[in-house]
Amino acid sequence: MPRFWSAHSWRVISAAQFRWLVVAISVLAFIINYAANRGGRIALRMFVVFCLVLFLNAFWHIAAAVYLRGYAPGVVTAVLVVLPVCGWLLFTRKRIGTESPRVQASS
Repeated sequence: MPRFWSAHSWRVISAAQFRWLVVAISVLAFIINYAANRGGRIALRMFVVFCLVLFLNAFWHIAAAVYLRGYAPGVVTAVLVVLPVCGWLLFTRKRIGTESPRVQASS
C-alpha cells in the first residue's frame, strides 16, 4: 500500500507502520470474534460494529478504483470477500437479533 500511495503522491504512513496496523486490526478482529462466540453481549455488539466498519470500508476501495479508473489495492477482496461475508453476517444478526445462540439458550 505505501508504494501505491507514493505512486499517486499520497503520503500517509510507512510500510512498517502499515504492517503493524494490519497485524493490530487482525488481532483485534480475532479477539472480538472469539469473545462474541463465547456469548458476551458487548462482544457480540462489537463484532457487529466491526463487520459494519469492514462492510463500509469495502465501498471506499470500490470508490478508489472508480476514482483511479483502474485497480486499487483491496478492491478484489472487498468485492469478492468482504461485501458478501460481512453482508451475510450483518443480515443474519439482524434477522436473529443481536444475541448469540449461547446467550439465547441460557436465558
